Amino acid sequence: MGNKILTLCGNTQDKYELLSFGKRDIEMYKKQENLEKIKMIQKNFRTQKSLKILKENLNDYEQIFDSNLNVIGEYIGEEELHASIDNNVREIENMLGPIKIDDDYKNKFKNVFMKNPIKFTEEGTIYKGNWNYQGKKHGYGILITKEGSKYEGFWKNDQLEGIGRFIEIRGNYYDGMNKFLRINI
Repeated sequence: MGNKILTLCGNTQDKYELLSFGKRDIEMYKKQENLEKIKMIQKNFRTQKSLKILKENLNDYEQIFDSNLNVIGEYIGEEELHASIDNNVREIENMLGPIKIDDDYKNKFKNVFMKNPIKFTEEGTIYKGNWNYQGKKHGYGILITKEGSKYEGFWKNDQLEGIGRFIEIRGNYYDGMNKFLRINI
């Protein structure tokens, strides 16, 4: 059946090659609704196959990331991450309560891998969260600046984007959608 489906869909939408079909088969597959169903099945198959390949590649990227980590920083423990947050920031965070993030929004970032806290050698910042295959912060993550300010929220290719909360050590905070907010690291 797979070969029959491939010959039907071809490269153009208005011209179909029908090879070695019986008369009943030709009439059935000529109907547009059946062609649309076939195209949908093929699209779903290609998507599943692509996701499988991408997941395999993502594991390779994660291993490459780990082997190159010593160039940019080092893994640290959760206790060091929490100890690096300024006391003023913790108080404000306790007053505000946990950041409200819908699980569906959290799951919208695909093809990412989660890493334990990493302390960056050059900037002195700490980041715990998702990374993409390019080695950029992408998806949900927490960043602690060297002074102790905290950003918790979403990233897209190393830029803040989406729902997030930034709390400065001086007491200022921003809570909401980030599109152009920049953190001085």
